[in-house]
Amino acid sequence: MSEIFKDDIGTVIEVTIKKEDGTAYNLTPVADVYFMFKKPDGTVITKKKSLGELVYQSAENGIVTFTTTSGFWAAGGWTLSVKVIDTAGAKEYVGTAISINVYNQFIK
Repeated sequence: MSEIFKDDIGTVIEVTIKKEDGTAYNLTPVADVYFMFKKPDGTVITKKKSLGELVYQSAENGIVTFTTTSGFWAAGGWTLSVKVIDTAGAKEYVGTAISINVYNQFIK
């Protein structure tokens, strides 16, 4: 993942959701997809496909994106978890958590 800085706007987070066997999770028949961002202070921000906050780039290939808005990022260690609610039997799938480090300022 690219570097992310505090208060970045327009940062695109793209996730490919995969099954345990490594194949892409077909999102076409699912009820909803959630991105759950755990902030450095422990609070959780949830973004949902059903609310238009996430976009399928390729539902058949399990690719979902979220684009940040003003004030989203705080500096520190974040964790992103993905949750899928499947309409075919109302099964729930939670993927492996992803660590994101957000830097306080741009220094090169």
